[in-house]
Amino acid sequence: MERNPLAGIELPPNDEKPRTRVADADEAAALIAALDPADAVPYALAFYAGLRRAEIKRLEWPDVELDGYRLVVQKAKSRAGTGRRPPIAEPLRPILLGEFMRQGRRENGAVSAVSVTSGKIAERARRHWAAAGLEPITLHECRHTYASFLMAAGYTLRELMEYMGHSSLQATERYVKLLPPLDETDPAERLNSYLRRRAVK
Repeated sequence: MERNPLAGIELPPNDEKPRTRVADADEAAALIAALDPADAVPYALAFYAGLRRAEIKRLEWPDVELDGYRLVVQKAKSRAGTGRRPPIAEPLRPILLGEFMRQGRRENGAVSAVSVTSGKIAERARRHWAAAGLEPITLHECRHTYASFLMAAGYTLRELMEYMGHSSLQATERYVKLLPPLDETDPAERLNSYLRRRAVK
């Protein structure tokens, strides 16, 4: 019998179903906490920095500012996304620091020690989430969640376009329309909070 030339090749995962789900801040933290530390890294990068699957795969330690709250996306889906410096949410920093230590404080190499280009990580994640009684989420939906965090925090559409790596404002507008309505703070309180912050400066 002839050997199958495709044997051993990892196929892309089929976990990106056409639905739009976002997690709130508490659920995102619970989903991350339920995972093994190495598996938590890719999901945290999508949840808290908005990285795409391919960007997670290509992210290397020199691209990460461990002393700050930024990272550099060097190899993005489009030219518009390449070189962007999205703000990373505070929960991501200890996860990255933990992974940095587990990898022996390497200054080079991939940030994610696990493959995100096969379905294996999604299978492991689903098992852990089922055991914890949590609804599963895909990496792309984690990226949707990051966008919802930015919107809830009051970032402008243009900032959202820049940090998500979209090629145009129109692409961002189409993307935002897919997101579910946000449970926003009272609009007057958001304005008053902004004015109080400005008054302190």
